Amino acid sequence: MKKSVLLVFVIIICLLLTSCVKTYNSIDDYQIIYDNVENANKTFSESGQKDTLLEFSEYSYCSYLLLFPRETPDSITDFEYYWSQGIDYDSYFTYFTYTLSEYNFNLFSKSISEFSVSYGNQTKKPVYTETLFEYPTYIMSWTNDVYDSGVCEYVMLDEDTHTVINVYKMFCELDEIQRIADFNIKPVDDDCRAVETLCGNENFNFAKHTGFSVYSFLDDNNQRFAPDLDELIYDDFLESVIVTSIA
Repeated sequence: MKKSVLLVFVIIICLLLTSCVKTYNSIDDYQIIYDNVENANKTFSESGQKDTLLEFSEYSYCSYLLLFPRETPDSITDFEYYWSQGIDYDSYFTYFTYTLSEYNFNLFSKSISEFSVSYGNQTKKPVYTETLFEYPTYIMSWTNDVYDSGVCEYVMLDEDTHTVINVYKMFCELDEIQRIADFNIKPVDDDCRAVETLCGNENFNFAKHTGFSVYSFLDDNNQRFAPDLDELIYDDFLESVIVTSIA
């Protein structure tokens, strides 16, 4: 009996430790979040069947942050990162802004408008809207339960201040980011339905959620899956613009 009680106690302690919350507050912590998001969204092949490391087979959750800088921009002006380590999956959000010179902002705007991701003979572009958010927005991933546990990845452009606004979240609430954000990152009038309609629905194998992901493609069986990052073809010219981003 005592051994059973002790075992239960040890299990509870282990669960608490594995679900501890880590909040990052340093600019340099961006690299930790970026690397972990990229790793969490890598795919692997088992017995010829693609699956995600999250083991949900929900490829709408796949995000590679290709419109986000790989390294911390020198001109970050507002940032907040969150990472909660769970048992089956981790929760993330990253929100940060950086300011560009007028020349680089215009160059970035042009570059991002031409951005695309290709796999084989298939090519996809981010969903673009000028009306559903307060700023022109490029959406890379958006699930229909985005306000709650879904995934979103998008970049907003404040043309007045030449500021780039980066938003990503997985398994946490969008409101959590809005509470600490200097910019309005939510859809106009909180109308997520309008965003969902714009993005449309994609059917994913065994998925519990539908939505849009620029990283999803059709396989030979006409089923959606997320290729590995090194299988995708995309232009990395955005990085060179961001690296020289000091206004």
